[in-house]
Amino acid sequence: MNILKTKSVNILTGGVILLSIFVFTANAHEGKQHDKVSSEELSQNIPVLTWDDVDFKQAETLFRTAGGYGCVACHGQFAQGGGNIGGNIRNHSLSQINDALQHEPTMQLLNKALSAEDKRLLAGYLQALGQARLVEWTIDSESSYQKVSVDKGIVSQLVILNKTFEPLELSLEFIRPGLSLFVEPYATEAIQWMTKPGVIRLQYKQNILDIDVR
Repeated sequence: MNILKTKSVNILTGGVILLSIFVFTANAHEGKQHDKVSSEELSQNIPVLTWDDVDFKQAETLFRTAGGYGCVACHGQFAQGGGNIGGNIRNHSLSQINDALQHEPTMQLLNKALSAEDKRLLAGYLQALGQARLVEWTIDSESSYQKVSVDKGIVSQLVILNKTFEPLELSLEFIRPGLSLFVEPYATEAIQWMTKPGVIRLQYKQNILDIDVR
């Protein structure tokens, strides 16, 4: 098994990068992006979900299993798109969900499988995901370099797709001694953390990702 090498680079004198992390295992209708939630939605009791909330876990399960196949086939494990036909739907509203379920042929069958409460729960789940700064990293057999900038002091989520035929063990020693993340072949995993100023380098063979937090 190959080990992913990680490097944490401090860019503040005397500063230390401290990351609080949660590890999560984990496109048909992109829809219109709404900058503001409508008054109609405010009256529909969309749940405000947090990452460690029981309702969040319930909504995550619903997102992955609804109708027997879930939303992941078209939108990715974490609603990030992941190159799938439906695209990124993080932060989508209940109005957008209902519009897609009613008018998209590929989603009309799923509409019948979801109750009104299910739809509200999914809306809360997507809103919660949308609050995190998304960073995507695909690991494959090609040489690649990617650099992203992230603001400090925000919740960020790194979604990793392993497009190789071998399992990866990602060493996360820079976060906590002994911490690692396993990603099976063609599987997607994610880590969430509160960003602190610094540069984090993740490397697997010829795949390099630099995350610049400032």
